[in-house]
Amino acid sequence: MERPFRVPFSELSTSYLSLFLFLLLLTTNEAAEHSIPDLVYLMAIKENLTDPYQKLHNWNSSSSPCTFNGVKCDKSSTHVMELDLGSFSLEGSFPTAVCNLQNITFLSLANNSIMGEVPKDLTNCGNLSYLNLSQNLLIGALPDFISELSSLEVLDLSSNNFSGPIPLDFARLGKLQTLDLYYNLLGGNIPSFLGNLTNLVHLRLTQNPFDSGVIPPEIGNMIKLQQIWLRQCNLTGEIPDSFGGLSELQKLDVSQNNLTGLWPGWTSNLVKLTSLQMYTNRLGGGIPADIGKMSSLEMLDVSGNMLTGSLPDSLGNLGKLTSLHLMNNQLTGAIPASLENLTMLRDLSLFKNSLHGEIPQKLGRNTQLEIFDLSENQLSGPLPSHLCNGGKLSSLHVFSNTLNGSVSEYGNCTTLVRLRLSKNQFSGEVPKDLWGFPGLELVELSSNRFEGSIPTDIRNAKSLSKLAIDDNEFSGELPVEIGMASSLSSFNASNNNFSGRLPDIFDRLHQIEILDLSRNSLSGAIFPSIGSVWTLALINLKANHFSGEIPTQIGNLQSLTYLDLSENHLTNKVPASLGNLHLIFFNVSSNQLSGLVPSGLIKYKRAFLENPKLCGDGFADIKPCTSKRGYLKIVVLTGCFFTASVVLVVGLWCFYKRRSKLHPRVINKSTIDFCPSKVVSFRKLVFHEHEIVNSLSEANVIGTGGAGKVYKIILGNGETVAVKRLPGSTKTGDSEFDSGFKAEIETLGVIRHKNIVKLWGGISLSDSNLLIYEYMSNGSIGNMLHDQKPCSLDWPTRYMIALDSAQGLAYLHYDCNPPIIHCDIKSNNILLDEELHARVADFGLAKILRKCNKGYETVFAVAGSYGYIAPEVSYSPKVTAKNDVYSFGVVLLELVTSRRPVDPSYGEGANIVKWVNRMLEKENGLEEILDHQISEIYKDSVLAVLRIALDCTNSLPFNRPNMRHVIWMLQSANPNGKTRTLTTEPIGNEPDTIHL
Repeated sequence: MERPFRVPFSELSTSYLSLFLFLLLLTTNEAAEHSIPDLVYLMAIKENLTDPYQKLHNWNSSSSPCTFNGVKCDKSSTHVMELDLGSFSLEGSFPTAVCNLQNITFLSLANNSIMGEVPKDLTNCGNLSYLNLSQNLLIGALPDFISELSSLEVLDLSSNNFSGPIPLDFARLGKLQTLDLYYNLLGGNIPSFLGNLTNLVHLRLTQNPFDSGVIPPEIGNMIKLQQIWLRQCNLTGEIPDSFGGLSELQKLDVSQNNLTGLWPGWTSNLVKLTSLQMYTNRLGGGIPADIGKMSSLEMLDVSGNMLTGSLPDSLGNLGKLTSLHLMNNQLTGAIPASLENLTMLRDLSLFKNSLHGEIPQKLGRNTQLEIFDLSENQLSGPLPSHLCNGGKLSSLHVFSNTLNGSVSEYGNCTTLVRLRLSKNQFSGEVPKDLWGFPGLELVELSSNRFEGSIPTDIRNAKSLSKLAIDDNEFSGELPVEIGMASSLSSFNASNNNFSGRLPDIFDRLHQIEILDLSRNSLSGAIFPSIGSVWTLALINLKANHFSGEIPTQIGNLQSLTYLDLSENHLTNKVPASLGNLHLIFFNVSSNQLSGLVPSGLIKYKRAFLENPKLCGDGFADIKPCTSKRGYLKIVVLTGCFFTASVVLVVGLWCFYKRRSKLHPRVINKSTIDFCPSKVVSFRKLVFHEHEIVNSLSEANVIGTGGAGKVYKIILGNGETVAVKRLPGSTKTGDSEFDSGFKAEIETLGVIRHKNIVKLWGGISLSDSNLLIYEYMSNGSIGNMLHDQKPCSLDWPTRYMIALDSAQGLAYLHYDCNPPIIHCDIKSNNILLDEELHARVADFGLAKILRKCNKGYETVFAVAGSYGYIAPEVSYSPKVTAKNDVYSFGVVLLELVTSRRPVDPSYGEGANIVKWVNRMLEKENGLEEILDHQISEIYKDSVLAVLRIALDCTNSLPFNRPNMRHVIWMLQSANPNGKTRTLTTEPIGNEPDTIHL
C-alpha cells in the first residue's frame, strides 16, 4: 500500500504558514512568546512523519513543546535543546524542519524507518553535538555538508544503506569523539585523513565493502582511541606499527579481513587494551611475546587465521583475560604452563592447531572455566583434574588427540552439557555419576580404551541426545534404563564386549534415529517393538548372536535407510514387509534364514549370502526356488498367455508411447539433476511414471501455493506420496529443470534430518516439473492454526512443533556444508505428520551460502512471503540466516496468538509483529495477544515463547538470536516442567565460527 503523500515543510505556502501562526497565537496562552517558533517547527516535523503507534500523541498546538514526548528544553529559556525520537517506529523522509530549532544540540532519529537521502542543506544544525541517524533506511552518499556541523562530538550513521566513499569533509570534525559508520555499503578505501580526528575515542567501520586496501598508518595519530572496529572491511597487509602509540586502546577488532601479518612490536605500548579480535584473517606470523604487556586485556581472539609458531609464555601475564580464542590456525609447540595463572579465564578455545605435549596439569585449578576446547591437536598425557573446580564447566572437548589416563575426577562435574573425548587413548571406567548428569546432551567417548558397564544411572540423563561409546572395551548387559533417556536420538555402542539380551526399550525411545550395536556379543530375539520407532533411520546389529525371526514390524519404518542384520543366528523367512522400505543399504548375510526371498527385495542382489536354506529367482548368489521341470511348465504357460494377449499389449504400448514409458522408474542419481556430492537422502522409490502423471487431477489437489499445486497420490503399491507441480522452463544446455525445481532438488538432495521433509525424487516433463515427497497427513501448522475453528492444538503440542521446526532450521544453518538459508519460513511450510511432529518443507527459494576465503558469503536475493519477510530485505539485497530467524519469530507469534501474520484488524500497513508490539504497550494488551484456547496452566511457558518471538522479530538483524540460541531458549520454556538449568548460552554466531 502506498504511503500517504506528505507535503514537506519547506514547500508550505506563505499564506498557509501565516494562517497557522495566527491560529497558534490565538490558541496558545501557556507558551512563552519566544518559544512559539519551536512549537511551529515541531508541529511541522510531526506533519512530515507517519506515526503508526501514536508516539507523538501529545504533540499538539495547545501545549508547551517542553511537555512533548522526546523533547527536552533549556530550563531557563524553554528553547528546545534535545530531540530524541529514537525507537518511535516513525516512517517518512528526513524532517528538514528540525534544523530550524536554532538551539538544538542533540538529535536522535535512531531505529525508525526514515527513508531516502539526507537533505543537502542542514546548515542551521551547526550547534549539534550529537547526531544519531542509525538503524534506518537511508540511502545515497554520506552527507558532504558534514563539515558545517563543526560542534559534533558523536556521529552515528550506522546500519543504513549509505554508499560511496567517506567524504573528505569528515576530516574537519575536530571535536568528534565517536564515529559509527558500520553496517553500510561504503566503498573506496578507509581514508588516511581520518587520522586528523585526534579527539576520536570510538571508531567503528565494521562490515562495509570497502575496496581492498591496507589499514592507514595515520590512524595511529588518534592517540585517544579506545575502540577500533574494522571487522569485514576487506583489509590487506599488516597492522601498522603506528598502532603502538595508541596507549589508551581497549578494543581492537580487525576480524574477517585478509591481513597477512601481526606486527611484532606494536603491542608493547597497548597496556590498556581490554579486547583484541582478529578472527578469520590470513595472518602469517606468530603471536609476539610483547602481547603479555597488555595487562588490561580481557579478550584475545586471533582465530581463523594462518598464525604459526608457538604460544608465548607471556600469555600468562594477562591477568584479566576471560576469553582466549586461538583456534583454526597453524600454531605449534606446547601449551604454556603460564596459562595456569589466568584466574579470570572462562573460555579457552585452541582447537584445530598442531599443538603438542601435555596439557598443564594445574589448568583450571583457580578459575571458573565454562568452555574448554583443545580438540584436533597432537596433545598427549593426562587430562587436567581441576577443570571443574569452578563449578561452571559446560563444554569439555579434547577429541582427536593422543591423551591418556582416566577421567575418574569428572564424576562430580554436574554442569557438563557437552563431553567429547573421542579418538584418544583414555582408559579405565567412566565415573558412574557422569552417565546420569541431567543437563548432559552429548557424550562422545568413541575410539578409546574405556571399560566397565553402563550403569542404571543413565535413567537420569533426560537431556541426552547423542551417546557414542563405540570402539572401546565396555562389557556387561545393556540396562533397560537406557529407555528412560527419552531424548536419545543416536546410540552407537558398536565394537565393544556387551552381552546378554537387547532390552525392550523401544516403546520409550520416541526420538531415536541411529541404533548401532554391531560387533558385540548380544543374544536373544530382536523385539518386535523396534518397528514402532518411526524415527529410526539406521539399525546396525551386525556380528552379534541374535536368534529367532526378523520382526516383520521393521517393515513399518518408512524412515529407515540402513539395515544390517548380518552375521547373526536369525532363522525362518525374510519378511516380505522389508520390501516396502526405501533402503540404501541392506544386509542379512551369514544367518540361518530359509524359504523364498520376497520379490520386493530382488534389487538387493548380494544381501543374502551364506544363508544356505534361502532360495530366490533372479539372484546370482543363492539357489533358485523352482526345479527345471517346474520352470518349463511356467515357460509354456507364459508363452500361451503371451500369445493370447499380444494384441492387447501392442495396443496399450501404442497408446502410451507418446505419454510415458511403462518400465519401472527408479528415482536415483541417474534420473535427476542434483548436487553430486551427497545423495543419501534420496530413497529408491519404484513407480510407473504414468501413475504419477495420470493422477494429477483436480480431485487429488490438497493445496495450492505461489509455486504450484500439491497433489495427494496413492501409488499402485499402496504408498501415499505428495506431489508438487511446478511450471516448466525452456531447456538450457543439458538441464531441463527450472531454478525453483533445481533449488528444491539440490537442497533436499544433500540434507537429511528428522525435522526436514523427505524428498523421494522428481520428474521433469515438457510443460512442468514434479517433486515427489513423503505425504504428511496432518498438513501444515498454518492449516491447523487458522483453518480449524477452534484450533485443536494444545500448548504442549504447539511447543513441540516450535522446537521441532527450530531444530530443522538450525540444522540447515549450522550442520549443512555449506549452510543453507531457507528464505521462505512460514506456517504453511512447516508440515505435520500423523503424530504431529513438525518438518520444514518447501525449499524452492532456499539459498546456499557459498564458502569463500573470508568465511561464508551471503547470497543476494529478495525472497519470502508477505508478513514473514524481515524488514531489512526491503532495503538490503543481502540474504542472511537472520532473515530466517525473523520469519521463524513470526511463526512463533502465530503459535502463541493463533492469528495470521497479516490481517486487516491490525490496521493499515501493520502485521502481526507490529500489532503484538502495539498491544504490549496497552495496560491489558497481553490478555488480547494470547490465544484464549491455551490453558492458563501453561502461561509461563507461553510468555517465555512470546519473549523469544519478540527477540527473533527484532527490527535489527544483529539483535536477533541465531537458531542455536533460539533452541537453547525454547528448551528452557518447556511446558511440562522439565526445564533444564542452563549453565551457559550456546557459543558462536557465524556458521564458520562454531565448533561442534
